[in-house]
Amino acid sequence: MIKLILNFLYIILILSTPIIATPFALITDLGSSAQTIGKGNVEGFNETASVIFENPAGLYQTNQYSWSIMRTTVISEVNYTSIAISGKTPVGRMAFGYYEAAVTDIPETAINNTAESIKKEFYIKGYFDYKNSIYKASYQTSFSDNLHFGANYSIFSHKYYKINGKGYDFDLGFIYNHSLATLSLSAQNILPSSKVVYDLERSNPEELLPQYTLSAHIPIKSIHIYPQVKMAYKKPLLSIGLSYKPSFFPYLELLGGYRQKLSYTLEKRSNITLGLTCNIHGIRLSYAYEPIQYFKRNHQHYFSIGQTF
Repeated sequence: MIKLILNFLYIILILSTPIIATPFALITDLGSSAQTIGKGNVEGFNETASVIFENPAGLYQTNQYSWSIMRTTVISEVNYTSIAISGKTPVGRMAFGYYEAAVTDIPETAINNTAESIKKEFYIKGYFDYKNSIYKASYQTSFSDNLHFGANYSIFSHKYYKINGKGYDFDLGFIYNHSLATLSLSAQNILPSSKVVYDLERSNPEELLPQYTLSAHIPIKSIHIYPQVKMAYKKPLLSIGLSYKPSFFPYLELLGGYRQKLSYTLEKRSNITLGLTCNIHGIRLSYAYEPIQYFKRNHQHYFSIGQTF
């Protein structure tokens, strides 16, 4: 019982409950796909529909249709799932995405104060679920062969016990292709003073802080370099990614990276990432590895699959 309660308290701390007035934690900061995470979580250059969680302008890299799915479990309890689909229309590319962090069967405990009880004891009264979800609807168009634009409409849903929170915002993104490099610029949550508002009277709204990301893709023969600077929660974060496609096996892409990220207490941390992507008849199977600091395990694994056709 004690271990169960400790796990429960740890999960609640990690997921930043709405009882405390803090900036809203964006679950997409984890990464949109194993391929992106494996390159140090450098955003904007994913070639499947999952790029809408990074920079919607990146949808120009997809063909007629694209889909992607990512799944991982963090701290042995929190299940992350992302799903995205996109399609080309006469007026531009449209896409829809869903990103979720969920914990099921969290015990609701109570104190046994019955007359028969000699001392106060905790017991499980019932179970409830935690769910933090983001819905995105995207539009992408190209102004020229080199300049691409995209926009997202985002809906945020935060459900915990009997508390429900909702909010909405917009993202904008641009990608510019040059002969030497491709540049990606995105801005998430651009509406001023946007918040996730909860239906419980004593719960304070959580602010949707804007995030700005500038990244680049620099190809040098079979090696590709991806530098990035990101402003998140008013703090600068640096990342760099590498990818290599062996000439003797062009269906395989080896990934590596370094990234700075914020903990759930907004402390800056840095990690290395490794990964690989295998392209089999247009289907991309990706895996990424990242060392983490958690008392149950020191490794985090990510898996994703996607296709562009």
